[in-house]
Amino acid sequence: MFKFKGNFIDKQAFHWQVLFIAIPTMFSFLSDYTYQVIDAYWVASLGKGIPTAVIISGAIFAFFLAFNEIVGVSTIPIFAKAFGSNDKERTGYVIFQGVFFKLMLGIVSSILFLLFTNNFLFLYTDNAEILANTKAYSNIIFISLMFIMPYATIFTALRTLGHADKTFYISALCTIMNLVLDPVLIFGFGHKAHIDFPLGKLLGNNSADILGFSYRGMGLTGAALATVITQGTCFLLSLIFLYKLTPDLKIFSISNIKKDNKLFKDFILIGLPMGMIAMLWHFEQNFVTLLITDYGVEISDGYSISMRIRGALMMSLFGLGIGSAIVCGKFCAQGKIDEIKAKMPKLSFLTSAMLAIIAIPIYIYSNELSNLFLTSEISIKTSSILLRFFIISEFIYLPSMLIQGAFEGNGKNLPLLIINGIEIGLIELPILYYTVRVLNLGYTAIPIVIMGVTTLHLIVMTTVFKKGLWIQNVRRIKL
Repeated sequence: MFKFKGNFIDKQAFHWQVLFIAIPTMFSFLSDYTYQVIDAYWVASLGKGIPTAVIISGAIFAFFLAFNEIVGVSTIPIFAKAFGSNDKERTGYVIFQGVFFKLMLGIVSSILFLLFTNNFLFLYTDNAEILANTKAYSNIIFISLMFIMPYATIFTALRTLGHADKTFYISALCTIMNLVLDPVLIFGFGHKAHIDFPLGKLLGNNSADILGFSYRGMGLTGAALATVITQGTCFLLSLIFLYKLTPDLKIFSISNIKKDNKLFKDFILIGLPMGMIAMLWHFEQNFVTLLITDYGVEISDGYSISMRIRGALMMSLFGLGIGSAIVCGKFCAQGKIDEIKAKMPKLSFLTSAMLAIIAIPIYIYSNELSNLFLTSEISIKTSSILLRFFIISEFIYLPSMLIQGAFEGNGKNLPLLIINGIEIGLIELPILYYTVRVLNLGYTAIPIVIMGVTTLHLIVMTTVFKKGLWIQNVRRIKL
């Protein structure tokens, strides 16, 4: 697996450097995503149809979050190459500009999300109760877009600078905060608590007040508010860590506050293909969500929970992909192309083994896991079946994500856009529509189609990697 020197692993090897960044990044993403699983657990107890409302809002939220990818992807090669050149002044400058740009983008995206969820929810369902709950949840959760985008770029900076472990600490702390806030804000405590839930007595639910205080709770709105508070805290903590850990870079120097049209252009042009790919992915999620509502509330509730759990696996893949992109960027800058080619298969094998540690227990106990969130037998069965399909798809998709890192790290993202555009826009979505709306097949046809396209994606990505289409930049980035 690894290259050994005596009794030690060669830390300079490509696959080992990727894992050094990817493992803490993966756990950071998992920790950061845990709050969504926590939300799903508590929200599911609020009643039938509530999980569907949350997944509709989440699918729309994810689509607008795709704007984050435009700048987020471009920051990886720009930060990595600036840092790799040992130019501290330039490194601090590009990091500040990246965070500032993402903050502005977050504000714009949050406004667009709010406008969409208040005017176009009829596209997803005509169920009045689900529509009302989706709108109520969205009217709070939109604030999160203002925090997620800039702190995601701060996390990228910390990982590039060798502080990937700090992103995990921040995420873990915020997850604990969300673990406490969720039940309190959703259900309340003391005699005012309006909903009884299994762990209620720990918070004084329907019992004595805590220190003379009681709180009614806000239900679904409380879940959204808990998320907003948690992510706002993540943003503030990430800023503090970045400031404290990088005094030599002078990131927050007043001299960095300037309009840099060329750098902003680089942020957009380099990341635009990946941003459009993210939009394609999230459009696919919205399209599937729209189709799944055709099967009724119990099926869509089951789909909602399976997607929340699947998200944990996707976070693992994203963490591994970021590690690959950062190290590929550094190795490309150093001219170590051959090592990337030679070690990518080993990296795929090692990371698949890591994914198995998380995925196999979920596959085996998918029914029991779904039962923790849901009460309807139909919903539990739906969630369990979909989870098993999704897990197989993630194993197929993992090598593609690592190969994608070679493209991202080298700043060559246009081929990825072409590949994903053809596969999703011209193959997957038409087949999904035809199988559900024309052939009227069962909901299991949806994950089967997705798994088939994922397999095609792996074949294509492996081919273009071997042909070296990722090696030369589309345009040279001057640092």
